[in-house]
Amino acid sequence: MCFSLPPPPIIEATFVKIFIPTTQETFNIVSTYIPPGSDSSFTIDIEALVQFNYSTILIGDINAKHKLWNCENHNKVGITLDRFARQLKLQVIATDHPTRYSKKGSSIIHFALARNIKYSAQIKNLYGSPQ
Repeated sequence: MCFSLPPPPIIEATFVKIFIPTTQETFNIVSTYIPPGSDSSFTIDIEALVQFNYSTILIGDINAKHKLWNCENHNKVGITLDRFARQLKLQVIATDHPTRYSKKGSSIIHFALARNIKYSAQIKNLYGSPQ
């Protein structure tokens, strides 16, 4: 089923709805970009996206750092997202290795948030560290 959604005001998101005929299950995959330094209102957009269907995976460039998903430190977006994920029972699925490298250091800012997904999920960094 294809349908248009109004764009979220804070984050960028591309929404795909998947139906599995053999199990009669529907779930959503949302490619997500949260701009660095976003204020806490980005959670309103995420909440709206996960309300379309109970089974949802948001994945992408989240720009949230937190020690709970193996970052060396945390930022404001990471603290807000951790608190919000706990409230909505979103599972953070992140790799053990950095997904971004810069002169300031490395971090894990590309990961997934899952809600009511019955299947095992893990993320693997295919590129490894830069040489």
